[in-house]
Amino acid sequence: FQSLSRALSSSSESDTLHAVIAPTHRSFYDFLIVSYICFSLPELGFDMPHIAAASDFESIPFIGWLARKSHAFFLNRSGSKNEHNLEEDIMKITKGNRGPVFIEAFIEGKRSRNGTFIKPKTGFLRCLAGTALEYIILPITINYEGIPDQISLMNEANYGHREEMSLKRLLQWMYNVVAGRVFIGRVYVSASEAIPLVRDKCITELAHTIQIRQQSRVAVSSYHIKATSLVLGLSEEVVIEALAELGCQRWPTTLESELSSTIHVPKDGDFLWAA
Repeated sequence: FQSLSRALSSSSESDTLHAVIAPTHRSFYDFLIVSYICFSLPELGFDMPHIAAASDFESIPFIGWLARKSHAFFLNRSGSKNEHNLEEDIMKITKGNRGPVFIEAFIEGKRSRNGTFIKPKTGFLRCLAGTALEYIILPITINYEGIPDQISLMNEANYGHREEMSLKRLLQWMYNVVAGRVFIGRVYVSASEAIPLVRDKCITELAHTIQIRQQSRVAVSSYHIKATSLVLGLSEEVVIEALAELGCQRWPTTLESELSSTIHVPKDGDFLWAA
């Protein structure tokens, strides 16, 4: 985050240099976490981001209205016509702003159903490059212990049926949260060095660079280690050694010691594999 702040503050083109926050996409909760960071840490100097959301949200009663009020704009992913509309949306967002505008976009395009990285999309980045404005991109990795929408993702994986987003599903989830039935544990957000968007460079290469930097910030907590130990029938020490051999990062020691996990390792087989 500091690299982005430095780039924006030191730029001589502060009225035209805009920021793109590019998080990993594992949950519908992702955009709330990024917005919360921008809101709760004013010292970063980040305004609330304009969120590039899937068009599925636009047609949902109340949710579409709320998303628009929350600075969202919608992506139809329907080819060149959509790219033209997207460029118009970006120009509307940035028009008349003397300072940097913050845009949040998921380069994977959709949530990963199994925690792996999806091949990045390039349409949004091409639209940015097609404008006359300057951008700097901040890759962010959101590390969850328990993913908020894990149950629906498991159902999709097990039964091959995708559950469409709806107001009813959202209200059911919110009721379960209030009732104390949703446990996601801790969330660790890590940002890498910001990347300037250079128009004469390959956009596909830029997308892969963003994703490589996201991958470099993936980290495992003691919760993940315990779950892996149980599902593979190995000791935690063996799991830790294997992760070190693979070059996997651990959550910061200070975070592990100061904030203990609020969820227990599941016993159900599907949940255990998901953990």
